[in-house]
Amino acid sequence: MSAASTITNLLKVIFLVLLILVITLGGIYWFDHLGMVDYKNYVGPFEKYLPAFMKRGVEVSEDPLLLEEEFFKKREDILLARTKELELEKQVFEQRSLELQEIEAKLSEEANRLEEEKKC
Repeated sequence: MSAASTITNLLKVIFLVLLILVITLGGIYWFDHLGMVDYKNYVGPFEKYLPAFMKRGVEVSEDPLLLEEEFFKKREDILLARTKELELEKQVFEQRSLELQEIEAKLSEEANRLEEEKKC
């Protein structure tokens, strides 16, 4: 046997072993989907090394109102943000109101002082 045929045969063996491994993992995944095998028992420790399509994710519930729930959550977030914004504007308004009252008090004091000076 020549070295080239030995390398070719070795590559064939490696390819076939990898193919068997992929078919085995795919079978375990499919049997888990059918409910015949528990996927986590066999693949759980090695799951971080698997490609994304073979990893198990969080199951998505088939809730027909899911879109409305997300819409209302988003709407609630927007309303909360708007409420906070309005509270900040109210604080600024109250602060400006106090400043204007102080200015009004100073002006009335000044007006009183000028009236007293006029009387004298």
